[in-house]
Amino acid sequence: MATTSKFGICGFLWVTCSHLVACSSPHNGCEKTGHVCIQHPQCQNNPVCYPLYLIDEIICPPLTTARPMSGIHPNATWKQNGHTVAGSITRLSRPTDFCVDDDETVLAAYESTSSSIAEWKPDARNVRIVASSVMGQVYRGISRPQGVLIEKATDSLMTCDKTRNQVVRWSRRDGIGPVTIIPNIQCQDIKIDEDGAIYVAHSGKVTRYRRGEKQGTVVAGREVNSNPSMSLSPSTRISLDRNHTVYTWGSGVRIVKWTRGDAEIIPIVGGLVEGDYLAIFGSIGGLAVDQRGTFYLTDTSNDRIVRWPKGASKGTVIIGGNGKGAQNNQLNYPTHLWLDKHGNIFVLDQNNRRIQKFSINLTS
Repeated sequence: MATTSKFGICGFLWVTCSHLVACSSPHNGCEKTGHVCIQHPQCQNNPVCYPLYLIDEIICPPLTTARPMSGIHPNATWKQNGHTVAGSITRLSRPTDFCVDDDETVLAAYESTSSSIAEWKPDARNVRIVASSVMGQVYRGISRPQGVLIEKATDSLMTCDKTRNQVVRWSRRDGIGPVTIIPNIQCQDIKIDEDGAIYVAHSGKVTRYRRGEKQGTVVAGREVNSNPSMSLSPSTRISLDRNHTVYTWGSGVRIVKWTRGDAEIIPIVGGLVEGDYLAIFGSIGGLAVDQRGTFYLTDTSNDRIVRWPKGASKGTVIIGGNGKGAQNNQLNYPTHLWLDKHGNIFVLDQNNRRIQKFSINLTS
């Protein structure tokens, strides 16, 4: 059984074709919880919804997943004027984290005052609260969400509930949630890989939970490498690449690459001061990695985004660096970063209470 791309899923063929319903248009979704949209030529030509409980532990991306980028060209450039794709939902609220769906829908988490997650459609005018402290069918919603991601196989969002110390799932289709996925964990950040494994930064380490696992495996931190220099801070954040390599960073300027338990400190920045030097960062607020191993970093103190090729001794400013401000070519304390499959860059412009999209130039 396969998607329209070259991906497929590993499952059992025990369901009769008459029990499989067609996927809903136009996004090839499944109305029923616990189903994924696939191509099943033995049943019919159109994609159908298949029950997840019959899928093996290793699941490939669902139908709406595009093939990941092979890497952005080294000479690529970006439009210098960004446009706002998400902002405040109340006078006092500001986004604290976000993720972007394949159709460029933005899911933004708001930790202070509102404790909610809002869904912003691409025009940045149609906003909908999809989870909050006063919504929910299991208990009173979520509180202080930190880290947000989309689980495509179930069309759900996941987030860290920092008040209740747990990772929760919330259905985007029918609003069912929150459902506790990982309890009793002081979660700081979460990510998901192409196989559906969840990575959680907590208590100075990163734990991976494969589909169906209850305990998880520590993949970053002192339990993996006992060298004192490998200790992770409580504020550790996570990035993943296509090979499931984990990259961690915290409140300073150090990035650690974790590959199958081996840890490598990447000498990417050379100081703890603000300045215009491209080898010196004030702090790293966000990090994304493309398939060439190139880093895209928010230099929070210097209000800019820097591209740092693999093995380079310094980076190149690709966005911002025009002083603090609220103009379309300016940033003010940028933090989290998102790199989509086309190479467009989304950045959380913290003090301007907005998320900006900077499009890659088509000639790139």
